[in-house]
Amino acid sequence: YAQREIGQAPIAVSIEGKPGDEEALRVARSIARVVGERLWLVHVVTPAEQQMNAARRERGEKVVESLDVRALADALGSGVVTGWEVVHADDAASGLVSFSDDADCSAVVSRSYFGSVPASAAGASTTMLVAHDAHVPVIVVQGA
Repeated sequence: YAQREIGQAPIAVSIEGKPGDEEALRVARSIARVVGERLWLVHVVTPAEQQMNAARRERGEKVVESLDVRALADALGSGVVTGWEVVHADDAASGLVSFSDDADCSAVVSRSYFGSVPASAAGASTTMLVAHDAHVPVIVVQGA
């Protein structure tokens, strides 16, 4: 994998559709502004989310997997955002790592939910797995 310095390639931002995405996005925008880089907004759809979406569709609900990430990208504008992507993967961590490799990103920004569920109950968090497996720096945004 080609190592890129932050500021030489876009920064991937994990968008999970949860409270806290805005904080990760705020931090990513600040970093991008300082280094003169743009952002890729990435939402990973796992099999569990696909099942939930299928159940919602069966109940007649309209489900658009890209809705949150597309709305954030539109709100930020093309001057900040390179693009947005919905990635289908077995788990969020591998999807985000694969995307950052494929898109030649220089870093990944991910929101941490450490403390919200005991680690022994939840296993390794997505952010911990991304930090372990990514080939680029991972910037963890901690929040309440």
